[in-house]
This record gives sequence, structure tokens and C-alpha cells, in this order.
Amino acid sequence: MILFGCIWKGDEPSVYWSKINSHLENGILFFIIVLWDMNKFKNRYGDWAVVAGAAEGIGLAFSRALARRSINLIMIDVQRERLQKEAVKLAESYQVKSLPLTVDLCLHEGVARVMDVVGQHDCRLLIYNAAYGPVKPFLENTPAELDHYID
Repeated sequence: MILFGCIWKGDEPSVYWSKINSHLENGILFFIIVLWDMNKFKNRYGDWAVVAGAAEGIGLAFSRALARRSINLIMIDVQRERLQKEAVKLAESYQVKSLPLTVDLCLHEGVARVMDVVGQHDCRLLIYNAAYGPVKPFLENTPAELDHYID
């Protein structure tokens, strides 16, 4: 039972096993704190979260952190293949539901599609990390790319 708490926190159980063996009371206390924090988190934010920009970087890191807390995910990004792959990986690794939505949030119909899906779930948490920003020196952007920043 104590190992389950450690795994749920997202750490390797072997890291804590020696601590639990030598300080069993601390191990039990740690387990109770982990479960209490997770229940508090789910009570506050519900079973579902939306993560925009979920296919890579900070958005993917947020998706992993939420899945580790047993939060189901509505994952949004424009990168279809990468988003699909990461959604499947998170669902399998953390036994959560993950709905990948390939949507461009710059388009009105994209936002309407997201709102339609969100309305079907008890979703009270939004992580908005979607942005357009190719990684390169600013002066190397073409005029069309600069227009896309503004639009």
C-alpha cells in the first residue's frame, strides 16, 4: 500500500523503499499526505483538464503532471501525429482517458470545436500553452511569419 502512494506521486518506488523500511512511520505519513493532496486537487479541479499546446514542451509536461494525478485530459494541438502519440502514451502509462483534438485555436471553428468537447465533460481546469513562435532569431522571420504572430 505504501508503494502505491509512491508510484502515484510519480517517483520510483525503489527510491522510497529504503526510507520506508528504516522510517516506517514517516512512510505511512508520506502515503497519507500524497492521497490527501491528490483528493484535494481532484475535488478542486474535477476529473478532466484541457491542455492547449499539449504535443510538446511545457504543455506536454503539464499533461504528464496532470495524468500522474489521475486527471483525464483533453489535449489540444495542431501537430496531429505527435499529439496522437503522446495522448496514447499518457493514457497507457497513467490509466487516464485522453482525448486528442487536432485544432488550430487561431480559427473560430477550432475554438467552437473545443468548447463543444469541453461541454461534454466536467472540466474545470485549463492550461493554455498554445502559441505560434518558431524557434529562431526574430530577424530571420519572413513577413508572412510576422503577420501570423499578429493574426
